[in-house]
Amino acid sequence: MRTTVRRGLQFVLGAAIVAAILTASGVQAQEPQVKNGQIAPAVVDSVDATRKFINYQGQLFNPGTGSTPIGSTPFNMGFALYRDENGSTLLWSENQSITTNPDGTFNALLGSINPLSDSIFTGEEIFLGVSVNGQGTSPLQLVSYVPYAWWSRNADKLNGFGASDFTRSLAAGFVDSNCNGSGSGWRAYRDFVSGAYVCLVDISGVDFNHRNFAAQVTPSCARPVMVGTGSSQGDMIIDIWDRYGNRTQCDVSFAIIIP
Repeated sequence: MRTTVRRGLQFVLGAAIVAAILTASGVQAQEPQVKNGQIAPAVVDSVDATRKFINYQGQLFNPGTGSTPIGSTPFNMGFALYRDENGSTLLWSENQSITTNPDGTFNALLGSINPLSDSIFTGEEIFLGVSVNGQGTSPLQLVSYVPYAWWSRNADKLNGFGASDFTRSLAAGFVDSNCNGSGSGWRAYRDFVSGAYVCLVDISGVDFNHRNFAAQVTPSCARPVMVGTGSSQGDMIIDIWDRYGNRTQCDVSFAIIIP
């Protein structure tokens, strides 16, 4: 006996549709015929709004005629998600006992037996396998996005850019002319480095190397000065000179960022 599956997928988060529909055409397996059909509305009947479901709808047909629906009949149906179209990397699976409606249609809420994990839906391709009474369908079907779910992938970004695309602040604050200052996770002090007294900024838990970070220092002096930065023993150096190349003191504001 030959089987063809009518299918449709929707991925649901809470009561809102956020992911996939299955778009491929007929699968074939041993047992009753299940042909291509319409997408069913996705419904989450759960008090736990964080659970995710895939709503799968199909219609079973008599394998002899290929056109007569098999209604009001129980079947054991298996569902599995794979990372590749060959089915070598299984991501998730479950079995459900499903009884068809009088017209042969059925609906399965995937994830209601074995919960679906966030780790499955990483943006990479995934493939669905369906079995009827233990007989698997072939080939596996690619799971694709509905249009607005595709758009929602950008919801946690800024014009397409994620958090890792932007610089992050490591430390920032104000240091006076005597090298006094402290803030969230940092402190300033004066020390003797390479033959001269300079201001240093010690950032808690950070082995500072000026080659790995970007530092901006803004002096607040009534006279023109030049500011240099560097690193010593894991701390940031703030070194200030006047126009004649002599070391001097000045209040400064600074910011250290991770490029």
